[in-house]
Amino acid sequence: MRTIIIDDEPKATKMLEIELKNLFPEIEIVGTYQQAALGILAIDEKKPDLLFLDIEMPKQSGFDVLKNCQFRKMQVVFVTAYSEYALKAIKANALDYILKPIDTEELKSAVTKAKQKIDEQKFNQFQFLLEKLDDEGDDFIKIPSGDQILFFKPDEIIFCKAESNYTTVFTTTQKILISKTLKYMEEILPDNIFIRIHQSYIVNKNHIRAYSRLDGGYVTLSNGDTARVAKNKKNLVL
Repeated sequence: MRTIIIDDEPKATKMLEIELKNLFPEIEIVGTYQQAALGILAIDEKKPDLLFLDIEMPKQSGFDVLKNCQFRKMQVVFVTAYSEYALKAIKANALDYILKPIDTEELKSAVTKAKQKIDEQKFNQFQFLLEKLDDEGDDFIKIPSGDQILFFKPDEIIFCKAESNYTTVFTTTQKILISKTLKYMEEILPDNIFIRIHQSYIVNKNHIRAYSRLDGGYVTLSNGDTARVAKNKKNLVL
């Protein structure tokens, strides 16, 4: 989580920075700022996931910071010594509101909530991108892998092998383990090219090089790997 801290008190900023680094190693603090104006510029430039923001600061308040920055997709946690701003913070769509001196458990709770929100947003963006790509109707097969979407022409995929709730995709250049089931792959692969020959295998029929009756039946593929053929799939393969 890329994080920015804006607070006009250097001591408070340093203490928060130390606490965050100790409790949450996944947090990357990309900037700390004592002046609101510099903080606004940093938000627009660095586009953080999470913002810790003091409310009472010289010249511009924390609320002014939010009004004046262009980038607003970060999760905001207000950190202040004044409880009377709580309602205004809620109206500003803040994720959380922590009073100084910061209580460790409250900080943990705020960061945990932020992480859940950020993960949820990234997942929704990822799903939206997948759906948008699917709607474009091009010739590429789109395979989600971690934080990426991988694009393959159908003939670049040789076969897919089930690994419990995961699938290994064997291509002409690499093999990739993805967190999708073989059933998922069966649904996205064009059925005029790919055939399910076993509960554990989907193969590209253009990459089949041989069929053997030995050991219950298996095919040899263009990369030299073999894949078992279920008895009820033998006629389909032949």
